[in-house]
Amino acid sequence: MTLVLLFACSGFDQWSPDEQAVIEETEPPFGGETDLDTTEPVETGLNNNKPEPDSDDTEPPADSSPIINAFAATEEETKVRFAFAVDDADNDLNGGSARVEIGASIVEYAWPSEIRWTDGGSPFVLWELDEFSPENTVTATLIVQDAAGHNSQAKTTDFTRSSWTRSVSESGDLLEDAVGLGQIETPATITGDLYGTGNDGALYTSDLDFMKFSVDRKGPYDITLTWTETAADYDLYLLAEGPVTIANAATYDYPETVSYSLESNTSYFLAVGGWDGRSGAWSIRIE
Repeated sequence: MTLVLLFACSGFDQWSPDEQAVIEETEPPFGGETDLDTTEPVETGLNNNKPEPDSDDTEPPADSSPIINAFAATEEETKVRFAFAVDDADNDLNGGSARVEIGASIVEYAWPSEIRWTDGGSPFVLWELDEFSPENTVTATLIVQDAAGHNSQAKTTDFTRSSWTRSVSESGDLLEDAVGLGQIETPATITGDLYGTGNDGALYTSDLDFMKFSVDRKGPYDITLTWTETAADYDLYLLAEGPVTIANAATYDYPETVSYSLESNTSYFLAVGGWDGRSGAWSIRIE
């Protein structure tokens, strides 16, 4: 069994999937209308040209250990969601466990009865948010054990409770419809939902979520996107006024992270798009 982790705005220039460089635009990249109610591909102008994921045709070894492909923490109102993806080549996780360690706190969850699952079948566990102090970074460690007693290698993720949070509603699929967040105080968490995903091989053909914001201090920031349906593939874009696309995270990774130096009291935009997989909730962390 394999549990895999995996904007419509018109006029984005073509990207290669791993680009993180500033893109110099000679003309405004936006213009035209989109119609997301049609079943035909929507001309978004965002040409990812993502490569096909690598395939592995080798036979799984006997009695192999689980492999944790991804592990990330997301703040959700009164809870912290620890989502993960596990590759189990010999399909014997049932009867095993997932163990989460944060400092001296260790909780072991029986697989599958004590694991929580999204509608799309992605595994996660919840911790109480009150267990974490604001702006205090902690490291969580995950180890998965199969029914035969084989342990995965440990996978870690850092979590810092936010000092500013905001949930955004659906506002349309163009930059001009961006939800205005104003100046945020970091570390900050923004949450929302995609109602659809899809692509035609080069462009997004479904829902895109846009937000406009500024930060309270000048400096380097990490902007990280996570999503509940970890088997899906969501992407993250950062834009400046102009508009100019300045950085993106459009790979097959989970989570997706953009690192960029932002100016204070300057307007920026974020966009979330779903490349494929199930639609669901997403969360952006800015710190």
